[in-house]
Amino acid sequence: MPKKNKTLKKFKKITILSFAVFIFSVSFRLFVCNFFAIKNTELSDCFVKKGELEKEISSLTYDNSQLASLSVIEDKAKGLGFIEMKDLLIALDPFAPAKVASLTQ
Repeated sequence: MPKKNKTLKKFKKITILSFAVFIFSVSFRLFVCNFFAIKNTELSDCFVKKGELEKEISSLTYDNSQLASLSVIEDKAKGLGFIEMKDLLIALDPFAPAKVASLTQ
C-alpha cells in the first residue's frame, strides 16, 4: 500500500505540474499572439501613412514644377512691377584700364 500511495502522490504532482505548464503555455501563446497582432496593426498603419506621404510628395513635386516654370515666374515678376529688359546689361566697362586688387604688406 505505501508503494501505491507514493505512486499516487507522484501522479498527482505530475498532473498538477503538467496542468500548470499547460496554463502557462496557453497564456504565453495568447500574450505573444496579442503582441504580434498589435505590431501588425502598427505596421499596417505605417504602410497607410507611407502611401499618404508618397501622395503628398508627388503633389508637392507637381506644385513645385508648376511654380518653378518660367512663365509663372515671368507673370509674377510683371505683377510685382518688373519690366522686360530691352538692352543687354554690361557689368564691367570693357574700355576701362585693367585694375587688379592686391594686398600690400
